[in-house]
Amino acid sequence: MTFYTPHIPQYRFSDDASPTLHTPPPLPLGPTGLPSLHGLEYSPGLLDSNDSLEHQDNSSLFQNCTNQLQLELLQAKTAFSTLEAAFQELTRSIQLVNADPMNFTSTSISPTAPLTKQLPRIDKNDYPDVLFWTCADWDKLQMTSQGLKQKGKCGPTAFLEDNNGEPITEESLDTIHKTICGLWFEFAVKGLLATTWSKMIHSTRTLFHSVMEEKHPLFRLAMDSWKLDLLCSTAYPS
Repeated sequence: MTFYTPHIPQYRFSDDASPTLHTPPPLPLGPTGLPSLHGLEYSPGLLDSNDSLEHQDNSSLFQNCTNQLQLELLQAKTAFSTLEAAFQELTRSIQLVNADPMNFTSTSISPTAPLTKQLPRIDKNDYPDVLFWTCADWDKLQMTSQGLKQKGKCGPTAFLEDNNGEPITEESLDTIHKTICGLWFEFAVKGLLATTWSKMIHSTRTLFHSVMEEKHPLFRLAMDSWKLDLLCSTAYPS
């Protein structure tokens, strides 16, 4: 019996025919020790510097905003403290109990509650040199040469006189104006200020008269506070 034997081809390689393997050259290294790709070297310092500049810009902007807000907060606290102190002074001048400066309006003043301190009554006989107890007295004097001379010397506020019937000084008038402006500012903040002096509600006017007559007693040297009303009607903010 004969068996079939497959033919297996025999390959022989000579030394000259051996394939040659070429090792690629290494990539060039940059100063960081990392390969440079297409001439671009990785530089962590460049990225870090960009992040640092952006962080500095944001920090500077945040600090400026913080400083501005702190300044505005300080100004607001100072203004509030000033207003609160003035309000407390007003409430001490009248008989208002537990008045809340944050919720105070014209309705906070009860019409049945005493609004003013009971100041002692003025006796005209104790001030014989006072000339203008009524507005009619002032009108009569203005028709005389003495009245015209006094008005020309002291101006439109010549009706304001001290206990001896002498016109008040410019310094005293300036102090009175400052007190009036301070009270009007407080009333404006609380919504108590009318468009004109004649339209001021009775309770607010009574409160104003009380404070002014206590601080400047010369306004008590008049019937029905006509001197204070006349001064306010000419100086009231429009």
